[in-house]
Amino acid sequence: MYYMTRIVLIFFLILSTAFAGNLEIKIDGQSIDLPYWAALKKNYGSVLLINGDVQQQSSILLTRLAKELSQYGWNVGFLNRKNNASVPWEKQFSEIIAALRAKKSQRVILVHYGEQLKRTFDFLEKPPVPEIEGLILLSAYNIPPIQEKTDLNMPVFDIVGQFDLVKTKEEVEQRKKEYKNNKKNYLALEIPGAHHDYNESSQLLFSFIHGWMVKLPKLKPSPPPIMYS
Repeated sequence: MYYMTRIVLIFFLILSTAFAGNLEIKIDGQSIDLPYWAALKKNYGSVLLINGDVQQQSSILLTRLAKELSQYGWNVGFLNRKNNASVPWEKQFSEIIAALRAKKSQRVILVHYGEQLKRTFDFLEKPPVPEIEGLILLSAYNIPPIQEKTDLNMPVFDIVGQFDLVKTKEEVEQRKKEYKNNKKNYLALEIPGAHHDYNESSQLLFSFIHGWMVKLPKLKPSPPPIMYS
């Protein structure tokens, strides 16, 4: 039964990924194809996914999230799938942002799922700070736990499942304490009935994510330089 379940999960992953397009970027002369789902209706902006977990189920969740958000009106790119992992996602980031802005994405939101959260935090703290409109932490944690508060200069949506991993819930509680005085830019939410894979609560999860993102302010274009004669 266990192996049959794994086969079914892998089948659905292959099936769902097959309908993704590609967003091509170039890094040091090397072409990289980013798995990409284009918005199927009104373009609200773009979402970039980072998978910090290694389990097959995590890729299935994020692929389902990508497909669902494209239905809602979001362009979605998967930063660190195996087929584009030859170059670290951090090195790809600025080129991807430029490509998305060229597609008139006035909102770009980064979603980190699962482990390796410190890697994402380190990237977001390192100057120049990436120009994104929001960060979603989806059952996000790090091993070992992050001890120091991370200064984040963008709105943060911190999501955890009611029956999530113990270490995940502990780190979310710690972040809630750290950012309690920044209620304008930090929101934590526990999804009722959800486990770490959100298998039984995916539609509720997708609705919360979409609802939060559409309220984010759009990128304000820089005014043209003033020319003096």
